Amino acid sequence: MLSDLMNAVTGYRKPTGKHQRVKFKNGRALYIAYGSNLNTRHMASRCPAAQRVGSSALHGFQLVFRGVADIEWTGQADHIAGVGVWSITPRCLRALDRYEGCPSLYRREIVTCYIDGEHIEGVTYMMNQVGYKSPFADYVRTIERGFDDFALNRDLLNDAIERSGGALATNSGKYTH
Repeated sequence: MLSDLMNAVTGYRKPTGKHQRVKFKNGRALYIAYGSNLNTRHMASRCPAAQRVGSSALHGFQLVFRGVADIEWTGQADHIAGVGVWSITPRCLRALDRYEGCPSLYRREIVTCYIDGEHIEGVTYMMNQVGYKSPFADYVRTIERGFDDFALNRDLLNDAIERSGGALATNSGKYTH
């Protein structure tokens, strides 16, 4: 299969579907963000000790919305999710677990990507549910700022919105185009 070949060649791997433990080295671990945690202002309030590492992409994944942002494994080499990489502390991880509703709403997964040509492993969050649902417009604006903060291609975000229903729900619950 192409996805097995991709895993063997690039080191990208399929998520386990099980909550993963995070290994810290010198009191820090890498966190791979794709949604509202790309927004540096929001992340600073949630995790003041987090340090921005850089931008990357998760190959074989795509951004989707289930009301809130999620990534899903497709295994297709041409599918990518734009991500921001943070260096975090154990305290940051606890704050992120609370924010993400982990492990009930989201679970931790260990994923791989490249930063400056170096293969890295980091923790991300994936939802425990399936199905798509349009996000609220204010939430998307927060993510747009994060995409800009990490200089990510907004087409990846727009594609995810289309995949997830195409219309943005306003905060009043009505849909707009």
